[in-house]
Amino acid sequence: MIEGHIEIDVPAGVPVWDVDPYDTAVLSDPEDYYAELRSKGPFAYISRYSMLALNRYAHIFQEAQRETAKKMGQILTG
Repeated sequence: MIEGHIEIDVPAGVPVWDVDPYDTAVLSDPEDYYAELRSKGPFAYISRYSMLALNRYAHIFQEAQRETAKKMGQILTG
């Protein structure tokens, strides 16, 4: 588990993928990794790290906006 990382349960309908995105082979030539990730849909659950992987900039940006709005709401409402 990575420091600060919160383990989650796999959301319904999200494919589980047993891959190591930090493997040297993936890092040196990530094209196949990203192609496989995109083929799985907008999200994939990477079991090795208990995390969701988002595969497109639009999905990542949308999640970042959602998290920012959630935090701003918490700040404004106390």
